Amino acid sequence: MEKLDYYLSQNKIPNLIFHGSAGSGKKTLLNQFLHKIYIDKRVLEEQVMRVNCAFGKGIKFIREDIKYFSRMNTHCTFKSVVLLNAEKLTSDAQFALRRCIEQFSHNTRFFMVTSDKYKLIKPILSRFSELYVSSPVNYHLQQINKVYPFQTYETEQYERFQQYMKRLNAENIAELADALYQGGHSAMDLERYVEESDLDAKEKYAWLMQSSKIRAECREESLLLYILLSLFVHRSNSQVHFFI
Repeated sequence: MEKLDYYLSQNKIPNLIFHGSAGSGKKTLLNQFLHKIYIDKRVLEEQVMRVNCAFGKGIKFIREDIKYFSRMNTHCTFKSVVLLNAEKLTSDAQFALRRCIEQFSHNTRFFMVTSDKYKLIKPILSRFSELYVSSPVNYHLQQINKVYPFQTYETEQYERFQQYMKRLNAENIAELADALYQGGHSAMDLERYVEESDLDAKEKYAWLMQSSKIRAECREESLLLYILLSLFVHRSNSQVHFFI
C-alpha cells in the first residue's frame, strides 16, 4: 500500500493496473484504495463504476455505458471506472477504451485488475501506472493443489463457441462471425479451437501463423473473426488471400 498511499498524499492519482496471479489480493487492495479515496460510502457507490469484463463486455459497452458514466457531472475531484478481468476485453474494445481514457482524463480515473497484463494492447499499458501484487505465502499450511470439476463462465463460454463451430460452413461465415461477436467471443477463442483440434500439424500451424499476422494488422474484432473463420473454412486453398 506504500505506493498507493504516496499517490493519495500527493493528491495525484494516475490510472492504475493491478496485475498478478489469481488469488493474490488485487481486487481487495484496490477496494481498500477506493475506500481511502471516497471515504463516504454513499459517495463511493455514486462515483465508482465497476465492470466485470469476463461477461462479454465489448466495444458497444465501452462506447455507450462507460462514456455515459464519464460524461456525468461529479462534485468530487474525479470519478472512477474499475475494470475487473481486463484481459478479457476484445481488441476493438481496448482501442475504444483507450479513446475514452484520453477523452475523460480530466474527470475520470481508470483502474484495471488483470491476471495477464500482456493481453492488453500497448497503447493501454502506456497510459497506466502498474502495480504488481504478489501471491501471499502461507508458512503454516501445506499447500495442496487440487482441480475440482466445476463449470466456470469461461468453460461454458468456450463450450458455446464449440457448438457454433460445428455449424460453420462456406455459406454462413458472415452470419456466424456476427453471432460469435455479439456473443462476446473473440479471435482468441478461434485460435484455441484450432490449437486443440485434430488438424494435421502442418496445416494447423500454417493457419496459426497466418492468424498471428492478420491479428497484428486488423483492429476490428468482428472483421477479424470473419477473416479468420474464412481462412479456417478455406484453409486447404492456397490461393486465398486477405488484404487489411
